[in-house]
Order: sequence, then C-alpha cells, then structure tokens
Amino acid sequence: MHRTNWLRLCITGALLAVVQTASAISLTVAPAQQTIEMEAGSTASRTLSITNNGETPLTVNAYAWDWWYHADGRHAFGPPGTFERSGATWVSMVPEVQVVQPGDTARIAVHVSMPENVDGGHYAVAFVEARTGTPSSEGFSMRPGGRIAVPILMSTQGTEDHSLSLLSASIDPPTATSPLTLRLTSENRGDTHSFPEFMGAIRDRRDHEVLARFQGNPKRILPGQTADMEATWSGTLDPGDYEVIGTVVYGDGRSEPVRESFSVGSAAVSTWVP
Repeated sequence: MHRTNWLRLCITGALLAVVQTASAISLTVAPAQQTIEMEAGSTASRTLSITNNGETPLTVNAYAWDWWYHADGRHAFGPPGTFERSGATWVSMVPEVQVVQPGDTARIAVHVSMPENVDGGHYAVAFVEARTGTPSSEGFSMRPGGRIAVPILMSTQGTEDHSLSLLSASIDPPTATSPLTLRLTSENRGDTHSFPEFMGAIRDRRDHEVLARFQGNPKRILPGQTADMEATWSGTLDPGDYEVIGTVVYGDGRSEPVRESFSVGSAAVSTWVP
C-alpha cells in the first residue's frame, strides 16, 4: 500500500521562537491516492487512514477541493466547481474534524455521489490538515500545522475515452556509472486519466537476438496532459548496434509501439543499482 509521509511545520516569523521548543508534527496518510471507477448516478465510498506518529494530540480537518494541473505540469487546486472536470462537488469527508492521539490511527470516510449524465474522468483532492492540540485548547493562539493532499481520480464506468499519443522517444546508452535509459514523452488525448507503462526488450540489431527485458513504472497522466516517462536497464553490452522494442500499455488494454535504435562504441558495463 502506497503511503504519504509528512513532516512539516507551517509557521510565521512571529512564531519562530515558539516552534524552536515545540514538538514536531509527524503524520501518515494512506493510501496516497484514491482511484474510483463507478457508474453515473451511483455512490461509492473509500477510506483514508490517518496515523499520528508524534508525541502530541493533533486536530485533523478533512475537506475536498478541485484538482487539476497548470500548463507546466504543476498541481492546481481550487474550491469545488473551479475546473471543467471538477469532482470535488461530489465528495464529502466524514468526519470533517477529529482529534488523533499520539500513536493512534483514525479513519476518514471519503463518500462520492456521482450525478447522472456525466462521462470520462473527474478530479478532486482530499486535503487533510493537522495542527497540534485539541479544539478546546485553541483559544487565540497560533499553532504549528500543515496539510497533505490525496488525489481522488473518478471515472464514469463505460464512458471513458482512452487515447494516448507518443510524441517522442530517445535512449541514453548504458555507461559504467549509469543505466540504459529510455525516455518517452506522451500526451493523453482522451477524456479520462491514464497510467501508461513501458514494457519491452533490448535486442541485437543484426540478428534480432533478445538480450534483456525491462519495464518502467506506471505514469499518471490526466486528460490533455503531456508527461515524460522513463524506463531503465542495468547490464553489460558489447560494442555494437542495438534497439529497444516494446509497447506502452495503458487504458483498457490498449498499447502504443516503441522501437528505438542506439549504438555502443566500447564495452559498456553498468554498475548502477536501482
């Protein structure tokens, strides 16, 4: 299970002296992402686990906002209803406020009510905010705190348009200090999120003998987004001409072919360890 670990203090300059003597906040939220496929007009629920790894009680607030991306790939957040593919208006968090004692694990239910007549993917983020102390100890004081974002990816079952385009491919041959690296740039031209993953092999370009197989990790790409992907292989190649062949698999069993040539001028023995 993926986890999001967080250790952070959000302070102002006026609080610097206080924070120097305050206990650090340590919070774990799992899973780090929620992916939900459901029928239009239906409801679904998921659970977030919140663990207080610190030494003081934490007041935890949970709420949903819209989630999208900027042109440069950075995350973009806004109140429910901000973006075209807004999903935050469908999401409720229960409870919205709770106190988690040191060493304890609490639960937050994420309820989704998808309306009728929607299709494709829609997006939200579950914000989990924590600060030291309990509501009864707040008074007028300011206390250290911070926030974790858990993406919520919702898709309407049976309506998704999965479409991926490979824009570019390049290879860095292996060296004594670095692995072979296949670099791909992909664009999601569909209306829902995708998790493309490369699977392929290295073969000799003369006789097409397969010398090794390797694959990359899935890459999350939202509709309209362009993203870079990598897959690496560590091993030994004699001088010669080679090629990487394979496919990028995504969506509901779809794939895009990859075939890229490269040469090794002298024996390349990579000692790189992933």
